[in-house]
Amino acid sequence: MSTSAYHPAYFQQPRELVIDVDDVRRHEVPLPDDSEMIEFKGRVQEWMKLDKEIKSLEAVIKEKKTAKINLTKDILLFMGEFNVEDLNTRDGRLRYKVTNAIAPLSQKKIRERLTTFLEAKFKSGKDGECQRVIEEADTIVFQRDRIEKVSLRRLK
Repeated sequence: MSTSAYHPAYFQQPRELVIDVDDVRRHEVPLPDDSEMIEFKGRVQEWMKLDKEIKSLEAVIKEKKTAKINLTKDILLFMGEFNVEDLNTRDGRLRYKVTNAIAPLSQKKIRERLTTFLEAKFKSGKDGECQRVIEEADTIVFQRDRIEKVSLRRLK
């Protein structure tokens, strides 16, 4: 458990949730009754508490992942240098393996390759045609459908 979980500020009471009633009235939204407001405030306070706990746990996870990455580099260097393919431990086996994969496509790489190809194809002075094709490729990449996602995010 992280030491921040034992910090005195961790045990402080959550702040009071304030809803601007005038703002609600301006938008002509019906006001919830008192029991609904109390239940809502409780859910919000619980959400805030969980969010705070998650953030502290994520900080610990981040530290551990960083340490693991550094150890992984050292282990891979050692195993590669001394040609160790398999390593048996009480907790399991480790295998040193080298794989080759195709690099992912990026918009920059697509544009570079398309430009090179089109410039070679239209070398006979049709630069305008080459530019139009590149612009069309940009249109395909940048004018994709947008989707709407609704989320709840805590602001500082």
